[in-house]
Formats: sequence, C-alpha cells, structure tokens
Amino acid sequence: MKTALVTGGGRGLGRVTAEKLAVAGNRVILVARTPEAAEAAAGEIRRNHPGAFVEPRSVDLSSLSEVRAFASLEAERGEVIDVLFHVAGVMQQSATRRVTVDGYEETLAVNVLAPFLLTHLLLPALERSPAARVVTVSSRLHLPGSRGEPVHFDFDDPQLERGYHPDRAYKNSKLAV
Repeated sequence: MKTALVTGGGRGLGRVTAEKLAVAGNRVILVARTPEAAEAAAGEIRRNHPGAFVEPRSVDLSSLSEVRAFASLEAERGEVIDVLFHVAGVMQQSATRRVTVDGYEETLAVNVLAPFLLTHLLLPALERSPAARVVTVSSRLHLPGSRGEPVHFDFDDPQLERGYHPDRAYKNSKLAV
C-alpha cells in the first residue's frame, strides 16, 4: 500500500483526488485548512467507501509557521510518503490585496511558497520511498489569451505590491509553480 499526502483534500479537486486514491487502495493523508474540514471530508470518503484508509490532518497553508509545525509532526511519525500531491490553492475574488501573517501576498504564499516549503520539509519522508513523486497542480490560465487580466510576472514585485489584481495574482502564482 502506498501513502499519498493530499493538500486541499477538504473539497474540490483535492477532495476528489483523495477519494480516487483511497478507492484505488492507497493510504491517504487528507489535508485540509481546518480540522473540521479534514475530518468531514475523510469521514465522507470512509462512509462512501468502507475500508478506505483516509487519515485527516489540517494545516493553514497561509501560515509558514503552521506549515513548519505540520511538517515537523509528520516527520516525527517517521513514515514513508510515496506521493505528495499539492492540490490546495487560493484564487481571490477581492480586488483588495491580502497579506498573510508572514507578510506575503496570500495567493503567492498558499499557491507557491507553502508547497515549496512543505516539499522541502517532507523530503526525508519522501526519500524513504523507493519511487517518491511530488505532484503540484497548476493551471492553464497563465497562458497568453486566457480569460481575465494577463500574466505579468515582475521579478521586482512578485507580491504585487504595485498593481495588484486577483487574476494576475493567481496566474502569476500558477506560472511560478
């Protein structure tokens, strides 16, 4: 049995990914933003698929200290992670730029910085697997001609302190992935 850790498992694509992996006979560590969301999603999968091995976990990816604490707890378990699925992400609708507790633009923090940090911190668990994989969900919205604001990744302003737009923040984050 392989172990897959899936971020964003509380709903949407992450929830479906977790369920498909569990149904296929994998042990799934389902990660959502809150304990309640993780338990609800894991419980639903177990109810729909008796025998599915789904463990709920939670971490708020907008807080890098929470990411570090989560990874530390996972490392203490000493278990193997065969596949790390980064599915969690945010796509703001508000025209107001939001900043995390760490001072980063929220979309960049959740979609890029947190997955990078989590992967780095979980490397020991991944290295225990003979064929570990890391899968990070991106998007085609960063391509030219996609809907909304065009991509404009300014390496001098990756947090969009000047000219923030939620579409641009999302597209830039997916391009950065």
